[in-house]
Amino acid sequence: MVMTPKKRVMAAILGGRVDRVPATAVCQTATHDQMEAVGAHWPEAHLNAEKMAKLAGAAYSLTGLETARVPFDQAVEAEALGGRMEIKGEIPAIVEHLRDFSELRIPENFLELGRVPVVLDAVERLSEDLGEELPVMAGIIGPFSVATQIFDPSDMLKWTLTRQRESSEVLSALVDPLIDYANELTRRGADVIVVEDMFSSQLGSKVFRAVAMEPLKRLVDGIKNVVVIHMCGNITKMVSDVIEVGADGLSIAKETDLSVAVRSARGKTAVIGNIDPVSDLMFKGGFAVEAAVRAAIEGGVDLVAPGCSLAPGTSIENIKQLVSQTQRYGKKAGAVAPVAVDFRKIFVKYGMAKAAPTAYERLLPDDPELAEIARAVVRGDSSAVEAAVSSALTRLDPLKIIAEGLTSGMNIVSKMWEDGVYFLPEVVNAADAMQVGIALCEKKMGRASVKKGRIITHVAEGDIHDIGKNIVSALLRANGYEVIDLGRDVPVEKVVEETKKHKPLLVMGTALMTTTMTAFPRLIERLKQEGLEVTLACGGGAVNQEYVETFDHSVFGDKALDAVKIAELALKGLSWREIRERIHK
Repeated sequence: MVMTPKKRVMAAILGGRVDRVPATAVCQTATHDQMEAVGAHWPEAHLNAEKMAKLAGAAYSLTGLETARVPFDQAVEAEALGGRMEIKGEIPAIVEHLRDFSELRIPENFLELGRVPVVLDAVERLSEDLGEELPVMAGIIGPFSVATQIFDPSDMLKWTLTRQRESSEVLSALVDPLIDYANELTRRGADVIVVEDMFSSQLGSKVFRAVAMEPLKRLVDGIKNVVVIHMCGNITKMVSDVIEVGADGLSIAKETDLSVAVRSARGKTAVIGNIDPVSDLMFKGGFAVEAAVRAAIEGGVDLVAPGCSLAPGTSIENIKQLVSQTQRYGKKAGAVAPVAVDFRKIFVKYGMAKAAPTAYERLLPDDPELAEIARAVVRGDSSAVEAAVSSALTRLDPLKIIAEGLTSGMNIVSKMWEDGVYFLPEVVNAADAMQVGIALCEKKMGRASVKKGRIITHVAEGDIHDIGKNIVSALLRANGYEVIDLGRDVPVEKVVEETKKHKPLLVMGTALMTTTMTAFPRLIERLKQEGLEVTLACGGGAVNQEYVETFDHSVFGDKALDAVKIAELALKGLSWREIRERIHK
């Protein structure tokens, strides 16, 4: 017997029998092709319930994805809690943040504020129009990820280490309005509540358990509906922690080891994913989508879905490929892939598996004083950095301290981050500690140190996620570059204006979201129109090499340290083509 999409999806999430693996999506589903086809466009569809529902329904009517999912952005809750929202381009974003926990006020009329009523109305419309056939999915943002929008994301990450008890209390305070919102969405007709906690994946197991896990668990427990948790990025080392929260489904990205997720989830929660929305769905299509779907099903996913939000530029045809290949391979029994463990990199520290610290000890400078400075940076201990640098300045040249002590420490931190030893809270703290040392050295010199070259950094227009940009900026400063940091959500015209003014060696941009990375090709076109021959280095969660290679004068950086490598090549006078040849894989 052929099941309806709704019965198929709900049964798969809840561990029941299905006629085949569903092809669904639990994150943002709208694309420009869909908008054109149904006449519901951004930004209006973020603000108008009728347009929002119409566009959400298009994912099924035009592509066959077994879902009707709203909203299309991640700022609804933070806006209702007092964050000032602006729409620049197509995507709503919070543009002003509270400066301290003491400023937070939880409104009693949360369900009446901002765009919350719009989403509630859209869910009701979808339930009435499509609810018999399709699962209506409503997305809400998890407590920690809401906090990173209400407060400055960098501050919030630091506070998870330096103000841990207060951080946990603030997250707990956010849970009650989120429960009320989820249950009102349920009352209006939502079949599934998707809790997107995109920033929790950056915490690592120890900090997640100490700060974010209990509030998230209380949220899930309080929702009177089927709950799916979505985590961005690579959560391989914290999959068991997330499963312990108790949701019915876990949506994972391509970066997470599927075999580990499936093994950990067996008998506890449904695994959803893990098709790459950019590389496979936006760019490759065809055989690449077929291979990705087949690998996901054979790897043991319970529901095939994009591993994150669909990029707005994704074609309808490529999404149809996901659906048709799921229908093709989803009737066959999948085999769980064998688990591969690299035992050389396992030890216990901070309550998680991490690479042995002795490997990083070998990277410290030979000079004992410089080594102590580097260690203090690695620990993120600003007071220890201040003491060690002050002592070293009585004997060593300030430039030597910057180059061989502070920079060495920050480069070790970056390596530990890339190896999965450190997570963003530790990296942000280390960058702050390094800046304390640099300031002392420059004060001793009576001037700023001579810089190798000037680099502009920014976060793409419409994107407020600046953690990666901040880390890149810190690494560039540590390696002797003058950094003009334009901040987050920077309009293309502002980047062009600052490029004219500063004549940089490079422009660097980051984008976390598939919906904002389209600013980069627009920036290149404007720079060319103004006669500005400068290389744009792009990176961030949404960006990959294939995307960057679709427009010229650009280079892709996969990891934070790539920014330094790209800068060194540009300093030698290499063109963007030559840098690509050296950096791209």
